[in-house]
Amino acid sequence: MDLENKYLDLTHEYYILAPLSEDAMNRVYRYEIYDNGEISDVFLSMTFYEDTFCYIDHRLFVFINASCNLFINMYEEEIIETEDLPKVLELTKDLIANSDEERFIAFAKEFQHLVEVAIEKNTCIGFCF
Repeated sequence: MDLENKYLDLTHEYYILAPLSEDAMNRVYRYEIYDNGEISDVFLSMTFYEDTFCYIDHRLFVFINASCNLFINMYEEEIIETEDLPKVLELTKDLIANSDEERFIAFAKEFQHLVEVAIEKNTCIGFCF
């Protein structure tokens, strides 16, 4: 294990959710995302671990935070409101277009897909950390 990851919790899962309905969106706001201990199927989701969060944070989340006046961090929940999603989508596309890091591009494209679904469904994006 390299020193950079020595103190990371590589077992804790992080989720980004795109609710598929208004009811599912309301569940995000109430932090009711699980059914029988599993992420409910009323969300499109992506799952990753703390090492990925640390890698992605300064490549994507700090830009979203600055653009939308948010505080996405690894210690608490956050929600990107419906009205901010078009801005986040354009920002994500720009960051992908200006990167040559395959790991970042793969993550950002998956995130972009969640944002596109949330826009289509007129919901939000939930960060469940």
